[in-house]
Amino acid sequence: MYKCVIFDFDGTIGDTEDLALQIAIKLSEKYNFRKLTKNEIPMIKHMTVREGMTYMGISRFRLPFIVKEAHGILRQEVSSAELCRPELEDLFHSLSDSLIMTGIITSNSADNVEAFFELHNIQMFDFLRSSSVFGKSKHLKKVLHQYNFKKRDVLYVGDEARDIVAAKKVGIDVAAVTWGFNSIDRLKAEKPNYLIEEVSELKRILGF
Repeated sequence: MYKCVIFDFDGTIGDTEDLALQIAIKLSEKYNFRKLTKNEIPMIKHMTVREGMTYMGISRFRLPFIVKEAHGILRQEVSSAELCRPELEDLFHSLSDSLIMTGIITSNSADNVEAFFELHNIQMFDFLRSSSVFGKSKHLKKVLHQYNFKKRDVLYVGDEARDIVAAKKVGIDVAAVTWGFNSIDRLKAEKPNYLIEEVSELKRILGF
């Protein structure tokens, strides 16, 4: 039984994919990177973040500036985002009634996540950490240390290949959900401990 479950936000809890595409299109001219179309999204879903950056012509130097501005725009639009799956609400109720600690580690801003949670009346998370695009493993390690968890006590839930890589780097189990950014094939390639297609599967893993 896991003692702590940590969730990614975008594509795992919050359905921000359409908003992210709109923001990327808006910023592409300013930062001179490729303007994506909806037809390109299925191809992008097979890529890692680094591969996607190369395809779009975004350098690691410019990425922090683009991400910061994107977060600011998203803050104004987050009210239109919904839960990725309505069944997540029931999962959150089950977690709230349990002894399992819950948290968020996301590369989105804390303000955006908190605004989304307020809109959807989600109040059960014990902590929220905002990381850089490639900094999730550092925050996972800090959670282990801060709460004195053993690696086997913690499960990370995310929707991207980089989420799987970050969890494996720390040595904790990871559940990859298939309703988010990366394709099933891309997720399978990173060999997550669990591949989740329905919220009910995640509930069973957590003993609900």
